[in-house]
Amino acid sequence: MKKIIYLFLAILFVIPAISQDNMFLVYSIKGNVSVVDNKVESKARIGTLLNNASVLKIPAGSFATLICNETRMFTLNKSGNYNMGNLKDSCKGSNSSVSANYMKYIWNEMTKSKGSPEKNRKAYMANVGAVSRSINNIWIDPKLDTVNYVYCCGSA
Repeated sequence: MKKIIYLFLAILFVIPAISQDNMFLVYSIKGNVSVVDNKVESKARIGTLLNNASVLKIPAGSFATLICNETRMFTLNKSGNYNMGNLKDSCKGSNSSVSANYMKYIWNEMTKSKGSPEKNRKAYMANVGAVSRSINNIWIDPKLDTVNYVYCCGSA
């Protein structure tokens, strides 16, 4: 009897973990795409996070590109209302591919909180160098820009 109770409790905790909600990030839009979230309609903007309860309205001639759960990108280009909960199949894929790693990078860059140099100087002032072109007022000492080869200690 205890085994059945433990099995039942394990199922109660495992099912919610498996049926985890998908998150969608608006990557690009064209046209008058709008989002309905909590019965409030607003214009879709790049960087908007959508959950399973959100609805994306795409009029004719418009499209929206979404990133799903940090790893997959897809485009909705047919007019209509798209319930994000119905797009779970678009989120399936490999998490270790090059494109999945790129999508994770884009997701992190678009969703990270905005900071300021005053609060985190190390993150903002850690430039190690830059490319410069056509700047004539920079002088580099030739001793630092020269490689000297010396043949030493040869045997006779």
